[in-house]
Amino acid sequence: MTGIFDLYKPFRNRIAEFEREDSLRVVWAYSQYLQLDRFKFPNDIEINPQFQKLDFQRRWISEWSLELLAKEIILNCGAVSKSGESLRSWNRLSEVINGITDLEGGIYSRSGSSDNVLVEMIRIAHRIFEWQSNPPNRKTLIRYHKVFDTREINAICERQLGLTVREIYACAMALMGHYIDTHLLKLPITSQMAKLPVEKFHQFFAFSSEDLKPFQRRLKNAQKYDDTFPYAFNPLRARPIVIMASDGSDIAVCPLPTLLYWRITSGLFYDLMNVPSFANHFGDSFQRYVGDVVKSAAPNIELFAEEKYRIGALEKRAVDWIAADAESALFIECKVKRLTWDAKSTLTDLAALESDMGHAADAIVQVYKTIRDYQQGNYPHFKPRKGRKIFPCIVTLENWHMHGSVMYGKVRDIVKQRMNEEGLPNKYSEDMPFSIWPIESLENALQILNDTPIAEVFDTKLRNTAYQDWEWDAFLTEKYKGFKI
Repeated sequence: MTGIFDLYKPFRNRIAEFEREDSLRVVWAYSQYLQLDRFKFPNDIEINPQFQKLDFQRRWISEWSLELLAKEIILNCGAVSKSGESLRSWNRLSEVINGITDLEGGIYSRSGSSDNVLVEMIRIAHRIFEWQSNPPNRKTLIRYHKVFDTREINAICERQLGLTVREIYACAMALMGHYIDTHLLKLPITSQMAKLPVEKFHQFFAFSSEDLKPFQRRLKNAQKYDDTFPYAFNPLRARPIVIMASDGSDIAVCPLPTLLYWRITSGLFYDLMNVPSFANHFGDSFQRYVGDVVKSAAPNIELFAEEKYRIGALEKRAVDWIAADAESALFIECKVKRLTWDAKSTLTDLAALESDMGHAADAIVQVYKTIRDYQQGNYPHFKPRKGRKIFPCIVTLENWHMHGSVMYGKVRDIVKQRMNEEGLPNKYSEDMPFSIWPIESLENALQILNDTPIAEVFDTKLRNTAYQDWEWDAFLTEKYKGFKI
């Protein structure tokens, strides 16, 4: 691909004319306005009344564009404005946002991949849905806290980061409370909380912030001058707080507080994942969480926990959970595997996407294998019964945003191939169609499943070509009018 840097250079040069801190404050204000209810803009930031009247304001300014803009401001702006202009002006901000749109359009037109429309929709969906569906919220925060806050994971956390899980969350909540009202925190840090002395915040800043100069180098190294430019990983997600000088003192700037929230929910995983014992502890904790959710939200459904069983000399484990009503059963396998960044960002090389869909297919085939053992009467705790419908379910901690013919099509093709390799009957996937659920969708759906036969919901979704490639929340919202996310 040629000429991407040439497209980028004029945009970069225009951004470089603005003042860094002033511009990051504007990014902070608009991101908070889009993410929080009842946020009030500072009086010195000009707002277009037409923007505020839009039913869908993200058509003009979106969080994903602001995330890219924040990166470019940190990378290219100086301590003072070269032109005397400010992004506090609506005209200047709209000019820059339009520049991002034009740059992305130019990159896509030069990518030579205009035929990959369906793949492009995957990239767009993952970029947009994360911002739209996962703003700072109590439900997700509690979920991640429960999964992380075990004795074993706390011990790993203290060794790796110098803080317990609860201390990490307490520091983050205190900082997010501060960043609701302002984009900056004056340094040095002070604390009046006995259980959160200054030293705890220093430990928190050690893995969530970075000084300006090294952070600019990090940003520069992460730049991609190809079709992934708008979708490449933004180091602000790993270091959402930037330390810089202002008026002779240091300040800690957080231009996108939602990134700080993501840092201590889904992002904390990446600080611990290289510890050998972490994966098993994390997977076990998530499995327990899924069972607890089904128990509490759907008391009308009978729940069976995983048990060991033997076939000859071979000891095996049943599926993680079985959730059953009078006529049907969900065979639930819990997975903490994440969709890789390359799978969400690359348009021309689909190897990463195919690899991740292969992991999903492996999990599905594993459930089919254990269903075969169940059908042969090997499960000690759940015996086969004629006429019972079985639905294999993969429940993921992170939302893979499974939708469309590309993602589901690749999974179906790989499942079919792997089932043939394992000697599993082809009719399994027809008689027992599989599903892939993010945990938040399962949590939402349990309000329906508690009072509606499992087969009614799953047959409608999985056997109807009109719905089978939809995301679960979209299907439930469409089909069950009283359903609320």
